[in-house]
Amino acid sequence: MTLDEYVRAVPAQRRERFDAIRALIKRRYPQADESMRYRMPTFELEGGGWVALANQKQYISLYTCAAQHLEPFKARYPGIKT
Repeated sequence: MTLDEYVRAVPAQRRERFDAIRALIKRRYPQADESMRYRMPTFELEGGGWVALANQKQYISLYTCAAQHLEPFKARYPGIKT
C-alpha cells in the first residue's frame, strides 16, 4: 500500500484528526522523511529518531522509537494510554 492509499483509507470519523497530527509532525520536523517503512506513515530523522502514525480499527496510534520520548507526555496527560 502506498502512503497516499493509506491516508485515503482512513475513515471519515478519524480523518480530520489523523490529518491534523500528520500536519503537526510535518510542521515541527520538516526535515523528516515520510515513508511507509512500518506499513504506516513513518517520519524519520537523519540520525535515528522516528515516529509512526497508524489508523487502527477504533482509534489512532502514534508510535515512537524510544520510551523516554513519551515521559513528558505521560506526565502531562496521565489519563491517556501509552
